[in-house]
Amino acid sequence: MKKAGIIINSNKPGVYEYLCEVIGVFAKNNAMPVITVADYEKAARSGAAYVNLKNAKANGTLETVSESELFSIPDFLIVLGGDGTILAAAEKAAQAGIPVLGINLGTLGYLTDADISEGFASIEKVLNGEYKIEKRMTLTASFVIENGRENKGGKPPSAQSEFCENKSATQPHVFNEFSANQTAKQPLALNEFCVSKGVLSRMITFSLSVNGSYINTYRADGIICATPTGSTAYNLSAGGPLLSPWSDMIAITPICPHDLFARPTVVSGTDVITIKIISGGDGEIVLSADGRHAAKLTHGSEVLIKASEYYMSIIKTNDLSFFDVLRKKMPIYL
Repeated sequence: MKKAGIIINSNKPGVYEYLCEVIGVFAKNNAMPVITVADYEKAARSGAAYVNLKNAKANGTLETVSESELFSIPDFLIVLGGDGTILAAAEKAAQAGIPVLGINLGTLGYLTDADISEGFASIEKVLNGEYKIEKRMTLTASFVIENGRENKGGKPPSAQSEFCENKSATQPHVFNEFSANQTAKQPLALNEFCVSKGVLSRMITFSLSVNGSYINTYRADGIICATPTGSTAYNLSAGGPLLSPWSDMIAITPICPHDLFARPTVVSGTDVITIKIISGGDGEIVLSADGRHAAKLTHGSEVLIKASEYYMSIIKTNDLSFFDVLRKKMPIYL
């Protein structure tokens, strides 16, 4: 019997009612849906839907597990939400090698396979083996902090430098604010890593190098390093290029640079990017992954960004191309 873990965005209206219908699709196809105990308990506040979920569990058509088991037991994952919900699950799904089927209950849904009206048909296609897998590259980051002291010299860290090394301490500096459930030694980003100033901070000055070769020094609100998947997200809003999602490239896009000639740069997925904080930011400089808070940086910090060994597996049950999705999701003309 095939099993599918279901990840739920409980903030979406009607999500538990929709989940009950999804359970019916699984029962009809002799497959088992799996949700976390936490989501099952949250459903207790959903009224009538909870009664149906309780009956499904009692009848053996619904299984509840811990969050860690959700990423180890199923054959694939279903996300009921939007791009944000997929991004929240991307790190663990990529590390576990579990493919993800997204059903869009949100707005744009670039990463999802189907809208809510097409969700049941997409699930049945996956259960019947009628789908394909798209492998999407992810990024990983590490950084070096020099205890807040401005450092105008020195060489960038090598590609083999340890994660979050702290030159002024005996213990590694970890991404302790990255995720409450963070278990990986290095965080992953499916969309982008971003170095940016705080909300009320001044611009920051930083240098950019690729494979140890100096490119430029910028004064800007920050900089984005985006995967091809993330090229349609923050990178696009900041004026960065669109990349084919199957390509092996990284887009580097300054955010609001105070420079007439600053332009985005595209490098190979095998390149190692180093960003060094020189000054500015009024002490509020943040490294974030996919819009989630990661870590605070200081003057002299060096951030190392490169492709991760993990790939995110996205399930597709339709024949829409990358440009078809762009036309469908965004009012542009291609």
